[in-house]
Amino acid sequence: MFSLLKKITGSGQQQQPIISRKINSEARLSENDMKDLEKLTNELNSKISSPNLRALLAIYSKNIDEINGSEVVLDQSIADLENRFLSVHKEQKSLIFAHPELSNSNEDEEMVDGEDMYEYIKKKSMIKNELKKLNSEFSKSKITYCHYFCKEETDFIQKNGNKKDECKSYILRPSVAFDPFIVTGEDFHFRLASSFLNHANAGFTLNEVTYVCNPYNLKKFNEKKRELAKRHNFMLDSMKPLILFHGNRLESNYDSIMKTNFSISKVGSNTGNLGYYGKGVYFSSIPSYSAAYAGTNILLVCLVFTGKAYPLQQITMGCPRQEGYDSHTSPDGYSEVVIFDEDQILPIYKIKYSV
Repeated sequence: MFSLLKKITGSGQQQQPIISRKINSEARLSENDMKDLEKLTNELNSKISSPNLRALLAIYSKNIDEINGSEVVLDQSIADLENRFLSVHKEQKSLIFAHPELSNSNEDEEMVDGEDMYEYIKKKSMIKNELKKLNSEFSKSKITYCHYFCKEETDFIQKNGNKKDECKSYILRPSVAFDPFIVTGEDFHFRLASSFLNHANAGFTLNEVTYVCNPYNLKKFNEKKRELAKRHNFMLDSMKPLILFHGNRLESNYDSIMKTNFSISKVGSNTGNLGYYGKGVYFSSIPSYSAAYAGTNILLVCLVFTGKAYPLQQITMGCPRQEGYDSHTSPDGYSEVVIFDEDQILPIYKIKYSV
């Protein structure tokens, strides 16, 4: 075997590594030598288990073309696999970035795995829904909490928010002219006061409205609202004031009430009348009922928080406020309401009417 290998490679020359040398030895082999080499190769292949030795033997056999061919096939398979991988990678990338949620993304960014992509889309969808909800609430709030200010009213509120007994009054009278696209605070308040009377079917003709802006009373009124909500576990947004009427025998008292609010301590001080349902300020949802207690054709329109109201079943002169309650009501429902804390009251209009 060694003589045959020596004959193939030649003798007396410095040999270069077989792996790096060009294989052209087949041209120097005779037909008999090729047969002997093939025989020897087959014998060795059956006895040698080392793949390296088998490869060395195969290099000097006629199987050299098959080896080279298999390497070419292997190289081509790798190339095909690489091309397929790149193609799939590109297709997957294009599909992902074609998703509407990622339409603004940069295609050169590193791709994320499926789980990260799912979390990303889920989070973005949640943010989108939250923004939609907030926009809806904001639009609703602009309608719900709109306020029409009279001339110089906002400046007065900013300067006198913490000043007690400071108020600004606006005397409003009916006007035929009305532009629904340019509503002034004066127009708004007159028509609102008029709607209160019309809604109550009072049969009165409204002649004049005095709208009072009292920042300090408004502040105390809102503070009382929060206090009542906390005390009784009410939802703050669910607490809506009632629109009630109050009649007073002395016309001079109206301006004082609008400026300083009611004074519970003075109730009954002149007449000694402690009231059928307790010593407090009396209101009614029926204008004509309150008008019966007024000395002139003037009424106050007030916003009133009743809080937790106690329904009395009968007349009880000077009845003290029931424990755990914030107001009393007459047996016939809300035709009469008795308030014991002036901060639950906000006078807004003084109206002059004719029957």
